Amino acid sequence: MEKIAIFYDIENFDDKEEMLNFVQNKFNRLSYKIGIQRAYSDWGLENSELKNEMLKRDITPIHVISHGSRKFNSYSNAADIGMAVDIMDVLHTHPSVDTFVIVSGDGGMINILNKLREHYKNTVSISAKDSASKHISTYSDHYYIIEDELAKEEPIGKNQILNKGSACFTIEKIDDIALMSEEMD
Repeated sequence: MEKIAIFYDIENFDDKEEMLNFVQNKFNRLSYKIGIQRAYSDWGLENSELKNEMLKRDITPIHVISHGSRKFNSYSNAADIGMAVDIMDVLHTHPSVDTFVIVSGDGGMINILNKLREHYKNTVSISAKDSASKHISTYSDHYYIIEDELAKEEPIGKNQILNKGSACFTIEKIDDIALMSEEMD
């Protein structure tokens, strides 16, 4: 089983819940062993529900201190620097980690991605469309834009058949309410 570490740059995402759901579903479906998860933000400025959600998902919130405002980018740079330092620390103190997932589209992560590749580590970058660096995909083994990946997922349609073990279900969507009925053989 592949061991991974996930690092989240929270302020790069407007829809933080959508980002969390995408990342968690992606790696839980693939049966990876997620050993380290850290999320970087000024947790004094984020709502407490988000911090609680992180803790429920076994993600360690890392408080970022910046001496400036979000408006002048010093806040974002503080998160990037903190994340980069921690990634390098994990690289050297946890050599069994096979894959590093960087949830940030920030071009500042390119140097970190290069360093991880020098150490023969797999890299995955995940970003929001509006915060994606146009060059980060070149430096990642795998690259995902959340909005593009979610658009690929097929919504449940009328009379779509799902097989669940020996039972077969028909899903009918009626006015945004999905009804499930069991088909008898």
